[in-house]
Amino acid sequence: MARLEKKIPRVVALHDSVAGRPRLAAYLASERRIGFNEQGIFRHYKEWMPKRVKPPCPPASRPASFKPVRTRSM
Repeated sequence: MARLEKKIPRVVALHDSVAGRPRLAAYLASERRIGFNEQGIFRHYKEWMPKRVKPPCPPASRPASFKPVRTRSM
């Protein structure tokens, strides 16, 4: 990487400038930061995921004589 950095000094300077911003520096130093991977670009945070909620009541029961109507597919 050091050899590549010599060829792109302005990109390196931009990287260092962005990484030095207070809020980004705090994130980069935090435990929440997920390291680089080649598996995918998506990050998953538990606190952002919706909590599973039970439905307010069970689905209505059907009488024993109930038979679903089948439709013909074309």
